[in-house]
Amino acid sequence: MSVHMRPCLPEDRETISALVTRFSEFDLPDWRSADEIDRTNRLSLQKALEEPEAGAAILVAEDDT
Repeated sequence: MSVHMRPCLPEDRETISALVTRFSEFDLPDWRSADEIDRTNRLSLQKALEEPEAGAAILVAEDDT
């Protein structure tokens, strides 16, 4: 199996957005809720996709299967 990286495409948005909840699938501190983490990460990701910072990139890793 080989893996290659490519720039994020508009059609990747839904798949990438679906991964947001993975950031809150661990033991969270008592002062943070999964909903709060997911909401913040969703907003940050949306902004990064819509208004990327100069020199920044979102990359997608794909395997050949």
